[in-house]
Amino acid sequence: MASKEVPSFDDLTPVNTSDDTEDDVPVVKLEPGDSIVAEVRHIERNVGKWKNSVLHLTRNGEPCKMWSNATIDRALSAADVGPGDTIGIRKGDDSYTYETDEGEEREAFDFEVRCL
Repeated sequence: MASKEVPSFDDLTPVNTSDDTEDDVPVVKLEPGDSIVAEVRHIERNVGKWKNSVLHLTRNGEPCKMWSNATIDRALSAADVGPGDTIGIRKGDDSYTYETDEGEEREAFDFEVRCL
């Protein structure tokens, strides 16, 4: 059996990837009644003050990001969604209000999550 020689690092071809941490990657913010269907590239968990996720997605062949929320995070976790999965997220039409632990009133919307 012939032994194949392993190339050196310098003999390999560099791999170029898009860096979606740059400012030119759009951040999707759904308006009431809007939806998005996209492929999950990466889920960045426990980000920001509320420890939600940032969804790194590909929509129509283009990278984008979307802030998640507790409702979306629970649904993605329950469906064991990960890289390569196609998801759909729809923001409800009607808002509701709730009171935070600090006594502040906030407006919120329901979100529906679907998976392929």
